[in-house]
Amino acid sequence: MPDPPTRRTRPRPLAVGLGLAALYLSVALGTMVLSDRPFRPLFDGLAPALPYRWVNPPREVARDNRQPTAASREALLGPDGSAFVNVTPEDGQAIVLLEDKAVPPHPPDTAVALTVTPFDALTLGPLPEDMSAQSNAYRVEVVYRPSGVTVGDLRVTRSSIALVGAGASDALLYSRDGRSWDQRPTTPLGSGHGLETTFAGAGYYVVTDIDDAAEEGGGTSPVVVGLVLVVPPLLVAGLMMRSRRAAAAAAAKAAAKRRGRPRPGGRKSKRRRR
Repeated sequence: MPDPPTRRTRPRPLAVGLGLAALYLSVALGTMVLSDRPFRPLFDGLAPALPYRWVNPPREVARDNRQPTAASREALLGPDGSAFVNVTPEDGQAIVLLEDKAVPPHPPDTAVALTVTPFDALTLGPLPEDMSAQSNAYRVEVVYRPSGVTVGDLRVTRSSIALVGAGASDALLYSRDGRSWDQRPTTPLGSGHGLETTFAGAGYYVVTDIDDAAEEGGGTSPVVVGLVLVVPPLLVAGLMMRSRRAAAAAAAKAAAKRRGRPRPGGRKSKRRRR
């Protein structure tokens, strides 16, 4: 009988998984160090982001800039307060959501209007020294209809506002009067150029970045850079060597088994010599 064909050794699932993990770690850390983007580069999507629309664009993008849009919407106002309402301008650079009953009743008004309008942040009060605007400032107005009275106190435990910036955004600031700013607690939104926070009330909102020089320990540690450049490649190389050794051992074992078998037709040849 002919010798059975040698089985090809398949890579073990553990080795494949570790290899993919090492590759992801290399890409993630490299992205974080070299581009200052968040730590989730593989989940940001492949489609390029649309150009940001500025009220007062920087010189380098002024030629192709399009003006941002405002938006307004009304919600019914009942005896228990307002109905849920959300406002998103056509360009999607701001999103405001007011939860159900966020606005208290105000007889004889029957509705509440929520309006979002983009402003040039440079025309408002100065930002903190270590920050620069990465978006337009957005003014949010909440008024009763038909009286036009500005809404005062809001019940906004679950209401929120989100802004998208032109670049990486580190902070979202709020100002009731457009003169002094307070930083809000935030969560990332989308590709890392947007931030979301609990709605603080009518007023102005803007997303900013923080100058690297002002951050404590500014700059990326040489140790982190070394880990990015050295550890993942070494891990992948080690996994490849382990896989090759396993394949060589399997091939040697198969060859040893073949050498220990009697040759096909061996008994017939002995009878002929007799």
